[in-house]
Amino acid sequence: MKALLLLLCLVSVAQANEKEEFRGILRDFIQQDPTFKEVDFQTPYFEAQLKQGFSQLALPKVRLSYGLYEQHNNISVVNSASRYKIGSLTASYDIFSFGSDWSFYQATRHERRAQIERVSLQLMRREAEVAALLLDYLKGSRNIDILSRLVEMKGRALDLSRKRYERGSLSQQDFQKVELDVSNARGELLVAQQDFNELMARVHAYGIEKLPVAYPWEKNLTLPAIKEIELLDAKVEDLPQFKEPHHNYEAADYRTNAAFGDMFGQVRLDFSRNMYQFPGQDDQYEWRTALIYTLPLFEGFTQYTELQRAAALRNAYEVRQRFERQLATRQQDAQKANLQVSWKNWVERRDALKTSTKLYNGSLNQFNQGQLSVNELLVDQDRLLRTEQIANSAIHQLHGTVLNFCHSRGQAFVKGCF
Repeated sequence: MKALLLLLCLVSVAQANEKEEFRGILRDFIQQDPTFKEVDFQTPYFEAQLKQGFSQLALPKVRLSYGLYEQHNNISVVNSASRYKIGSLTASYDIFSFGSDWSFYQATRHERRAQIERVSLQLMRREAEVAALLLDYLKGSRNIDILSRLVEMKGRALDLSRKRYERGSLSQQDFQKVELDVSNARGELLVAQQDFNELMARVHAYGIEKLPVAYPWEKNLTLPAIKEIELLDAKVEDLPQFKEPHHNYEAADYRTNAAFGDMFGQVRLDFSRNMYQFPGQDDQYEWRTALIYTLPLFEGFTQYTELQRAAALRNAYEVRQRFERQLATRQQDAQKANLQVSWKNWVERRDALKTSTKLYNGSLNQFNQGQLSVNELLVDQDRLLRTEQIANSAIHQLHGTVLNFCHSRGQAFVKGCF
């Protein structure tokens, strides 16, 4: 009993290691991926822009200046040239700008949020791309293993057929059929190896060094696990592929309001403390307070074009927002259906593989005992080959469907989708 419990624990640890190995390879790649870093490194820019918006909205502008001035005039000989110093401390606070400052601050908030969603979206895109490549590697390597074993099996059948042919118990035509099947199997293996070499070239182009040794969930994707994955749910409004254009739309809308408010100017309050130092005179000080309204009359169409640009971006993001909502809804429904179909297909292929393996072993025993012809054995070998290849495609498809299901719910596998 203890041995059985120990075996179950070892199997569970091995399955967990396969999953974590796959997750670790994806995580290591994304951490070094320049395409992902390019998007992620833009985040501080939007954070700085948010600080700028808050500063423009709530904080005064304070300046300290000190200057040495030289003045020339022809009023008198005594004062024809004089030098004096002026120091000033000024503070300016925008009281009212017709909503421009507030709208600018809100626009920067939404732009920062859109950037966060853009990083999440890029993470899932790169994860999906690299995960598909890793799954293709597993499928291709396993397919080569299947074909190699087929060549080996047909080679053994060819050796036995040659002995029977030499004894006269097998016709030349049947012996040539076996030779032809072996040649075809070797040719199919060579084609598969060429395809695999091209796949490995893509893997190396991505800079992936460590590769998985097995499908991460082939053994622990049980029906309860599938049911648990199906419980992953997310509203379309919470998905990064929807939230990114949504925040961009909100930002463009606020920027439209900001551009419109700029056209009406602003009201500000200015404070200043000045000091004057003239040669031969005592220092002079003064306070100044001013309430100023500034109305821009003409600034080269800059305000009008800014309003047009913001309005055009708002309309564009509104269209994309509607499109992403429809697309995300359809993808969620499709991925849920695909998950069920892929799971059922894998269960059937797994059972079919067990049956085909059992049939082939029985046929091989009959062939070794002389109770089965070579052609019948070759048929069973080809049936086993096709069954193994279909099962390999089924588990490959199931893994891809699980990852796509997670992404359709806005969950990245490297962040613990399941």
